[in-house]
Amino acid sequence: MVVLESCVCLRRKGKRVGQTWAQRRRAQVCLPRGRSDLLTMLQPPKPVSAVLSELADTQRFIAELRANINQSLANMGIVAAFMCALAANVYSNPAKTRDCYGNAGYVAMIWIEFFSMGFFFLGISITVLLASDLSGVPDRLLLRHLSQSQRTLTLPSVLTAFGLFCLATGCAPPRPPQLVDAVR
Repeated sequence: MVVLESCVCLRRKGKRVGQTWAQRRRAQVCLPRGRSDLLTMLQPPKPVSAVLSELADTQRFIAELRANINQSLANMGIVAAFMCALAANVYSNPAKTRDCYGNAGYVAMIWIEFFSMGFFFLGISITVLLASDLSGVPDRLLLRHLSQSQRTLTLPSVLTAFGLFCLATGCAPPRPPQLVDAVR
C-alpha cells in the first residue's frame, strides 16, 4: 500500500513511474482462465497457413462426422425395413396349427407382431427424419446440434431393438410334434 501511495504522489509531481493505466490496458492480452504464464503471452501469432490448415482439418472432420452419422442412420433404416418385412410376413401368414397356446395365444401373437411392425416403422421414419435434419444443419453448428440431440439420435436403435424383441416373442416356435401328440 505504501508503494502505491508513493507512486501516486510521484505521478502528481509529474514523474513517470511504470506504465500508466492506459498503457497497461492497451497491452492487455486475453488469456484463458488460470493461465498467466509469460510464455503464452509472448508467443507469436500463428501464420496464416497454419490457421488455414487447422480450418481444413476441422472441415474435413465435420464432413467425415456427417457422412458417418448419415451412413449409420441409413444402415439402421435398412435393418428396420427388412425386419418390418419379416414381421409383416409373420403377421400375414401365421402358423396353421394353434396347438401351443390355442386361440388366445394366436390373438396375442397377432398383436405382438403388429406392435413389432409399428416399432420398425417408427424406426424407419425417424431415421429418415434425422438424416434430413442432419443435412440441414450448417457445419459451424453441427457439433452443438449433435450434443443437444444425443437421445434423439439413439431412438432408431432403441425402436429397432424393441421391434426385434417383439418379433422374437411373437414368433415363438410351436411345440415339437411328439409333445403335441402326447398332450392329446
